[in-house]
Amino acid sequence: MGLKACLFDMDGVLVDSAKHHFVAWKRLADELSIPFTKEDNHALKGLSRVDSLEHILALGHLHLDEA
Repeated sequence: MGLKACLFDMDGVLVDSAKHHFVAWKRLADELSIPFTKEDNHALKGLSRVDSLEHILALGHLHLDEA
């Protein structure tokens, strides 16, 4: 019998992806020498990826234009 369905979930209903997001954002922050804690990561809940990036950059007093 072949595959009949496939279910993907990365919003926390079936898979808790929060720890993976923290690791990824922490890695970026470390590369930019920006302190980033689990509490900082919690502040990103509900933000888009772009807004999350801007929030992290603000923690380091950095601003990058879209170009």
